[in-house]
Amino acid sequence: ISRYRPGIRPGPSAPSLTDQEALNTVGSSVSLLPGNLRGAVSVDLIYYPIGGGKGEEHLLSWQVVAPTVEPLGSWLFVLRADSGEVLLRQNLLRSDSGQVFNPNPAKSSGGLIPPPDDCDSSANESALSSEYMSRTLRGINAGQDRLIGEFVDLSAPGIMGASKPAAVADEPSRNYVYGCDDDRFEEVMVYYYTDTVQRKIQALGFSGASGIIDRPIPAHAHYFPDCNAFYDPTSLGIHFGDGDLCSPSADAAEDADVIVHEYGHAIQHDQVPGWGFGSGEDTWQAWAMGEGFGDFLPAALFDDPCLGEWFSIGMTACGGSPGLRSLDSAAFYDGSSVINLPASCSNSSDPHCAGLVWGGALWDLVQAVGGDQAARDTVLTLVLDSQFYLDPHSTFAEAAAAIRQSDTLLYGGAHVTTIDSVFSARGISSIGAVSDFPYAYLRIIHTWRGDLDVRLQVGADVNSPVCTVDVWNGLPPDSGDDVVGFQDLSSDPCAAFLPPSPATPWHLEVRDTRKFVTGAIEQFEIVLSGTVRCIATDVPVPVPDNDGFVYSTLDCSTTVSAPGDNDGDTVPDPVDSDDDNDGYSDTDELSIGTDHFDSCADTPTADDEADDKWPPDFDDNQVINLTDLNKLLPPPLGAWGSSPGNGPYNVRRDLVPDEVINLTDLNKLMPPPLGAWGETCTP
Repeated sequence: ISRYRPGIRPGPSAPSLTDQEALNTVGSSVSLLPGNLRGAVSVDLIYYPIGGGKGEEHLLSWQVVAPTVEPLGSWLFVLRADSGEVLLRQNLLRSDSGQVFNPNPAKSSGGLIPPPDDCDSSANESALSSEYMSRTLRGINAGQDRLIGEFVDLSAPGIMGASKPAAVADEPSRNYVYGCDDDRFEEVMVYYYTDTVQRKIQALGFSGASGIIDRPIPAHAHYFPDCNAFYDPTSLGIHFGDGDLCSPSADAAEDADVIVHEYGHAIQHDQVPGWGFGSGEDTWQAWAMGEGFGDFLPAALFDDPCLGEWFSIGMTACGGSPGLRSLDSAAFYDGSSVINLPASCSNSSDPHCAGLVWGGALWDLVQAVGGDQAARDTVLTLVLDSQFYLDPHSTFAEAAAAIRQSDTLLYGGAHVTTIDSVFSARGISSIGAVSDFPYAYLRIIHTWRGDLDVRLQVGADVNSPVCTVDVWNGLPPDSGDDVVGFQDLSSDPCAAFLPPSPATPWHLEVRDTRKFVTGAIEQFEIVLSGTVRCIATDVPVPVPDNDGFVYSTLDCSTTVSAPGDNDGDTVPDPVDSDDDNDGYSDTDELSIGTDHFDSCADTPTADDEADDKWPPDFDDNQVINLTDLNKLLPPPLGAWGSSPGNGPYNVRRDLVPDEVINLTDLNKLMPPPLGAWGETCTP
């Protein structure tokens, strides 16, 4: 094949820069130490085109290709051979990967790198290059190349009013590597860390019928220029500001602490729809716990009680060092308010400040249980499980009692004494009753709620209900939009018909009474006392303009509740490392991509199901045979020896997840006792 190109103008024919000097330049960006290399580094002299069109100049340049472990990549560098200027830096890997901070430069550098005035400059971006980490991006939807995936959607569906476009990262290579002065970098940050938290939650046993936001959450990495970030219970999305109005300036989504904090709000609202809705007198403790849990979640994930060192907006809440808040505080609940707040907090009426007593208690519990990764997982498990028992107006005492109850159910009360002691030291009693109330939660998106009639109806016949609850009639005149909230059913006569059932379903009835506005029922749930939520699956239901009644119906055939014991081994799912008892841990199955709640394909027909169940059964036909073994043989039959970006690697074949297909994976298909060759499963 001829690669002759007419009309080129070559530059100098002899390099001023030696090959070693070129390697030294590359080594200042990515480590070329032997322990960080996945293969040989190549160095070649080439003529590299600059400009364009006929007669373009070609500069004598060094081309360096370096396969590295951290950051993971096959890095292509092109440097001018006369000056050493880097003309091209590109990762040749074609896996779903991205470049992120871990979790922010201040934390990863051990405090050596303070927040810059603005990362959106080439000088600051260059100074931060040592803090980038390459990470695998899991679950990106096939058939498109934006950051839209299994658990997070950066196209921001339903999020309105953004100052910048969403989903600008669009890479056919599936290699999302950008500097922090590029708006696409923050999209990668939001995708990776949101997805990471969701997979962590599922690994702790909260999936399937006990799933918590196990769906794509809308997210906008550059929603507005403000120095803030938030979760919106109307759009169900997480929004991040660019920090242009802050000093020092930093994008909120450059700090994984902030990303995880906002996702924490979404988690809590998903478990307890309407969390904190109501008057301040009724809900201030719920608001405080929302912020406290949001602060605790990144602390549990990153093992650091300091939140937001990077997106610190000038605050020094972490022992005088940059940080929004720290869980290492003396905050105490005196029975009416939170006292002993740090100087960085103005007063306890701010839920972020009042939340320090709750987040601090949870962090204290981690330290009391052992202070290590196992302790963080244990406390996070207890908190997530306990939140199924709460209601929108729960108090510190009720939430602490729920954690105590979860420990009894999950761990046989092994930590009850410690729980009592830790919460008591913060002024919170954990020995009371766990109480909540039943309610209906509804979310109707509409451009003008003043023309809506909304009722709950009970019974099989909507024309002849056995009981009704008036929810909303637009009076007095209301010019607002949307109807989002909950209806307390604890003292309503219709509570006698709880729980809903196929014989006695509940309906959300909505009618638009005037012209020119439309909307839809987006969410309808009945939350029962205890841990069960009944979910309407017929939404969204359009609400037509000035027309008749429309209905969303539920009968508790679809529910979400606290985890149970999926495999019947008497070990509750949150403390069972293998929820389907198939010999593969939940964590490994989440990495491999198989269903950790199901150990066998539903039918013996190969490849007829959307989700694989048993990890070594690659073709999903209930038997381990030659077809499965072939998947791990050398190419072209299989993926032997491959790794991300190197050969036909597929995470589904990585049975011992380590990003390489090797003997440890193949052993899983050998005859027993080493592997499962010839074995069958029964659904």
